[in-house]
Amino acid sequence: MKPKIYSYYESIPTRRQEEEFSRANAWKESWTKHGWEPIMLNNSHAKGSPLFQKLVAKMLRVAPELSAADQNNFQRIIIRFVKWCALHAAGGGWMSEYDVINFGFTKSDAENFEKKSLVLIGDKKSFLFYANADMCRSCISTFIAENINIGKELKSEFDIFNCVNSFADVGQMLIHPQFELGKSKAEIMHSLLK
Repeated sequence: MKPKIYSYYESIPTRRQEEEFSRANAWKESWTKHGWEPIMLNNSHAKGSPLFQKLVAKMLRVAPELSAADQNNFQRIIIRFVKWCALHAAGGGWMSEYDVINFGFTKSDAENFEKKSLVLIGDKKSFLFYANADMCRSCISTFIAENINIGKELKSEFDIFNCVNSFADVGQMLIHPQFELGKSKAEIMHSLLK
């Protein structure tokens, strides 16, 4: 049976949907190629977690404390946290941003990480994580109960959970491309797949 890799999508009016769909298609292609079953979750899945309403209420309480830039991007910030509810409702597992290209991260690699209860991989914030259903519940409860910001800035998941970034352990198996001048992220992702 193929391992599942989840991602989360929610439409943001300021983003071009064709760009977002192109990224998601490149994500799906790269993960499928390496033996995974990609599954896109959305807000209706997140609402399936019994912690969803409490988490959204917490985010609304935190919003006025954030920087003007974060307040302007508040929907993206909520998505960053409610995707944990979607994974919780799905029963836990691996979740990736849909702009992460898999260059060889296999089921075997994943199983080595799964011995830990929580795995975060990323740069300033986590772009891939693993949490079983109980750990998802615990993480969401932490978001609800603890300070997730320092002044006007949101903490990273690494800081919130006092967790070590496992990025070095995946080396070049995963690429989370950054924007390049004159190229969309989708164009960069598709060029990496050639």
